[in-house]
Parts: sequence; structure tokens; C-alpha cells
Amino acid sequence: MIYIPSCGGRTFAQDTKALDQRPLFEVVTAILEKANFEVLIPPSINTLCCGMPWQSKGDLLSAKQKSDSLIAVIESFNQNNTIPVIMDASPCVLTLNSSDENGLKVYETAQFINQNVLGALSICPQTQPITLHITCSSKKQNIEHHLINIAKTCASEVLIPSDINCCGFAGDKGFFEPKLNENALKTLKPQIKNFSKESGSITEGFSNSKTCEIGLSKASDIPYQSIVYLLDRVSSSLGG
Repeated sequence: MIYIPSCGGRTFAQDTKALDQRPLFEVVTAILEKANFEVLIPPSINTLCCGMPWQSKGDLLSAKQKSDSLIAVIESFNQNNTIPVIMDASPCVLTLNSSDENGLKVYETAQFINQNVLGALSICPQTQPITLHITCSSKKQNIEHHLINIAKTCASEVLIPSDINCCGFAGDKGFFEPKLNENALKTLKPQIKNFSKESGSITEGFSNSKTCEIGLSKASDIPYQSIVYLLDRVSSSLGG
């Protein structure tokens, strides 16, 4: 399979409070290899991008140039679209699937894992509860159920905050307009605290977009990471 590590996953380190400090691409690759997939990452990956950072700022020409370049590299690896292609950030998947005119299908990591990998793993769910953030881009693609199923398979109790529909980070805007993020997540920390009183302490959160996770970590004071970190922790290959 072809794996395109996202720019955010390659650029930003894990939250300093997170127990697992490995780069995101290492964790995704480890899970896929447990399920006996051969993982192909283009050697030019550090020059590739889906184009979303330009698109979100209105520079549609540059955005199209970047997405076209990435799609061309994928197609050079993937003649006739016979090999699955995944990316580890839901906004990037939405961007690519919306921009390609040649029928290329890119899977968000949680989507592909839930459909094709979970059944090939032995999973021992943890008893400590977690919290899960559903990204806007997952909702727009109607793929949030894949993320939710992985979380509920890996942890016995999962808090999905009831009134947070968007983290407010909005791509990279949370770096420049932090109050958007703060206002959108103002009820997050109280919900985690109340849930922890009833069901045990929540000390970590999960999602599927790195920039969202940065804002969520700041607002909640607990580390947020990609859902694959949780899955890798509680899983092993069926062969042992």
C-alpha cells in the first residue's frame, strides 16, 4: 500500500506530555506491518503536500499545483489505481479527494484501518477511559464512524464531548487567532473533568488531524495524539 505522511504529522513533534514520542509515520507503519501490509512511502515525500494550506488562504492556483504534483507522484507508484493509498490527516484526505479529476481514491488512516486492518490484529482494550475528538473533515466525508469504532475497540470507555462540533483551529489559524480555538473548546476541559469524576481519570485524548490535536491539547491540558498511537499500544499481530 502507498502511505503519504501528512505535512503536519512530519512537521510537528508529539505533545511533551504524551507517553509515546515516536513520529506519526513510524506508528502508522508499525500498525500496517502488524497486519502484513507492505508500506510504500514516496522518497520525495518531504517536498509533497495536498495543497490545503494554500487553498485555505485563497491561493487556488498554488493549491492546485501542489495537489497535482502529489497526485502525479501517487499515480507513478500506483498504475491503474490498484494499490490502496492512505494519508494520516483527515483534512488532507478531504482536499485530495475533492481535487482529483482522475478518480484517485485516498483513504483516511482510521477509515482504512477500520475497514482492512482491525480484523487482522489482536486487541486488548485498555480500561482507562479516553476522550475522542471528531474532526470537521471526518464529518464532511461521513467517515467519523471509523474513528469512533477504533476508539471503542481500543478503550472500554470513550468520552465524545457533546457540544463540540469543531475545535476552531481551522487549519493553521489557531496559531494566529488563538481565541477562535479557545472559544470553540471552552467546554472541553469541564466535560473531561466531570467524566473523570464518574468513570476514572482521563489523561489522554485522540483524533485524526495533527493541528486539531495541538489546539485540543492546549485547551484540555492533556495530550492529544492520532488514534493510531492508542491502537498500536493495545494491539499485536494475530500470530503473536
